[in-house]
Amino acid sequence: MADPNTTETPLAAALVQAFQEQNQVNVENIENVYPLLDISGVSRYDTHHHMLEELKNNFIQAIITQHWDQEKFTRFLSMIMPQISFKEFRDIIFEALKKYPDRITEEIYEQLAREPTVIHEAPIEIKRGLYERDQEMFKEMIKTQIDNYFKRQSLIMQQRGTDSDILDQRTNIPELKYIIDLVNESSILFREMQDIIIEIYKDNGHSNICSFRFDFFNCMQKAGKISMCMKDHSYNVIWLINEGIIKGLNEARISDIQTEFQKYTRNFREFAEIAMVFQDPIVYNFLSARILEVIKECMFEYFNDTNRTVLEISIHGTVEAASTDLIKKPILKWLSKMVTLGGKSHEMLLLSNASMPVVDEKIYSKFYNKLLYWVYEDLERAQTARIVHQEILEDEETVSDLCLVHKFDTAIIYSSIIEVFGQYLLDRCQNNDVIALLRALSSEIEILKKIDPIIYNLFIKELIDSHSFRILYSKRWQHMIDGLVKVDFYPLINLFSHFYGETVTNFLLEKGDIEKLRLVKNWSEKAASTIKETPSYADLVEKSANVISGLYKIE
Repeated sequence: MADPNTTETPLAAALVQAFQEQNQVNVENIENVYPLLDISGVSRYDTHHHMLEELKNNFIQAIITQHWDQEKFTRFLSMIMPQISFKEFRDIIFEALKKYPDRITEEIYEQLAREPTVIHEAPIEIKRGLYERDQEMFKEMIKTQIDNYFKRQSLIMQQRGTDSDILDQRTNIPELKYIIDLVNESSILFREMQDIIIEIYKDNGHSNICSFRFDFFNCMQKAGKISMCMKDHSYNVIWLINEGIIKGLNEARISDIQTEFQKYTRNFREFAEIAMVFQDPIVYNFLSARILEVIKECMFEYFNDTNRTVLEISIHGTVEAASTDLIKKPILKWLSKMVTLGGKSHEMLLLSNASMPVVDEKIYSKFYNKLLYWVYEDLERAQTARIVHQEILEDEETVSDLCLVHKFDTAIIYSSIIEVFGQYLLDRCQNNDVIALLRALSSEIEILKKIDPIIYNLFIKELIDSHSFRILYSKRWQHMIDGLVKVDFYPLINLFSHFYGETVTNFLLEKGDIEKLRLVKNWSEKAASTIKETPSYADLVEKSANVISGLYKIE
């Protein structure tokens, strides 16, 4: 095969010759120059390539600096458009079209569309026009971009940080920024984007597309496309929720959101699309965490009431008084309604339902009441530890049976219950309360299986960052991991991999406790039925084989 760097290209030679003839460049015996160039080691490819580049740059500079009237523009395109299949001409064509976008006719777009490479190479302004005329191609491209967004978003959501920090990172995902640049102020593409999002959500019901929609509007706002955002009925709600996450959810913002809801109660799609705002994991985790905060604040107030003491009143009396007060709080009712709304958004779209879902009374009377009991016990346990100056969260004691009298009815598990329960687990993990974790993990297996993977990943990250050595040395923490293994808890693979890492193994070797890895080996093998088919598990097995000559290798 001929070397393209040393072989003459017919197109280049023809172009150079045509240029000489057109511009009357009549250099006598110019053909005799080529042997000299060959002898000097300069290939004809390089010679013609540089000449073409120079000609192209001159053309582009002329387009940029000169003003062409319609006649000159039309004449220029009539000469050069037939050559669009040649890469050497495309940049020149693109520059002319970019400078005079209002002169691009349907015929020109048709010519561009016939060349397959144009949609990939053209400036974004030209791509926009092509996608406006081929919405099926636009849909295919957008779905690919959204899939890539999901991969990046998943990694971001596993990071620790404030909700506002995570939202900032999400709006900087490259695929999302590209989509924003492409849609720009095109009403056609903006409307098509909303249809694509709804189609995806109808098909799979996954909350990550709700995240994308939330981020799309936030990113459009950051790009100054407010007028485009205002064309969608959801935008004001998204903006108010975003402000609430960043600055705090006060009564004024809640009132504004309620006002927005009153505008859209007849059109089921509009109402369902607003409901999707509350199915973004950042949003429902933020609202669920606020529900837990309200419950804890209420119990704390009654637990520390100066007019009563723990000795003078039973746990049941305190919980009953706190529960009566709790269900009267408007903030709790509103938060519960919004989390329920988000959980019902997919169903609302499928069933064409435009009514506000009702929060089941059992969530207040059963689930929140149960959490009040748990929070009471958590406060009492923490108080006892302070009185006797003991660390009750790390121990060598045998694990006794826990009294699980406040088990929740698994027949009425709603999304709002799952989200708040997940927040409780994360809260107790962050507060090093292994007793509360054992109680929750032992009593609510069905709820545990449904908890948002994002919360589980944050939970595992907290275990890795704060409790690695407690898990290896405390029987209570080990019992908690036993509970997670029984739940088929996939993210545990990250914890097991951490234990086989250099930091932990070096510590165990130094302490003479490398046999602690036997625990990790046993846990991994018990959990293998769920996770062994994944590449991560294969990596874990390989990693275990390289520690202490595979003494505690996972089979």
